Amino acid sequence: MMRFLSKILFYLSSFSILPPRRSRQEEIIESTALKHKSSDVFLKNSLCQYDCHSFYFLKILWLAFNLFSVVTVLPLLVILLVRFKKVKVDSKSDISLYPKIPLEIKNKFHPEYIKKPMGYLKKRDLKYIFKILFKTGWRPYFVFRSVWKIAVYSELIDAYSPQRIWVTQEMVFESSLLTAYLNDFNVKHVNFMHGDNYFSLQVAFCTFDEFYVWDENYIRLFQSLQCSVKEYHTFCALDSLISSCAEKNVVKYYHQESRNQKCFNEVLDNLVAFSKTKNCDLVVRLHPLHKKQYEIDILKKRDIQLESNDSNVIESICESRYVCSEFSSVLYQATLLRKAIVIDNTFPERIELIKELSVLFDKKIQIEYLVTS
Repeated sequence: MMRFLSKILFYLSSFSILPPRRSRQEEIIESTALKHKSSDVFLKNSLCQYDCHSFYFLKILWLAFNLFSVVTVLPLLVILLVRFKKVKVDSKSDISLYPKIPLEIKNKFHPEYIKKPMGYLKKRDLKYIFKILFKTGWRPYFVFRSVWKIAVYSELIDAYSPQRIWVTQEMVFESSLLTAYLNDFNVKHVNFMHGDNYFSLQVAFCTFDEFYVWDENYIRLFQSLQCSVKEYHTFCALDSLISSCAEKNVVKYYHQESRNQKCFNEVLDNLVAFSKTKNCDLVVRLHPLHKKQYEIDILKKRDIQLESNDSNVIESICESRYVCSEFSSVLYQATLLRKAIVIDNTFPERIELIKELSVLFDKKIQIEYLVTS
């Protein structure tokens, strides 16, 4: 049941709106920090991040999240309280809640991927639950998610006695209070980048003991977002070994998400024109989480090659002559492999916003645009 609810929330959360301009986001961050200046230390940064999240969603959707939580939070509490049972301890110093662990981190710390349990609440957890219930104001969605995550981490502590829990939760508003919770049990909450980041309210105020990022530009980015991190570390974004691969005369387009069929066809029209100008083949790779059936059907109808998501993405970039996307971590990875970068500017209003927010444009690299006229 809980996994089903989680999937529903994940699906609904995909209906976000375009982020505000950077200057507006900076104003929101400053005002939110002042608003929660005297909030309980345990809750402060999570409350700030939660309020910032609300600007990323349609008001009706944010209201739906909260109404859903009003109905479900009490049953959730009952389930988590009666679910407690002694678990068999399987001590592991490092566990990861994300399956794709970067190679550099894997080789150094050997974290083991663990599927998130449903969780349970014990007597020791009640002081945290009371704070969440009675010191957060009218925020049922905040309460629902925070209570659930405390329960998950409570079971993880008992089951594995970890020294570090590795996550990819910079955009998860309850991650800050979870860091404080873990610290009370001498466990570190360590975050690592698993995709590109930009100046975003969704990341603002996140709190971790350690944060592994791709380079110094991202440290400055997270600091500007008032993230509270004790230690930053850098690691290579090329998170897999690169076998020798010959470059092919091909432009590869790494698609994120299309709003509708018309928009997708507009992008493809520009890609076809670009590939003809460069006299090279065209290959499209859809995002594994956001691909739609109509995108697959259109590519097939237009006889455009679709690359499988099962193929290694680093090797995919390696064999490309041109790497094209609107906004994707592959663009950053392609710079490390010295590939020609092509920005999909089919929708110029979006590109102007991305230029303001993205770290990629701070790097002194040569960039081409898909549409030049």
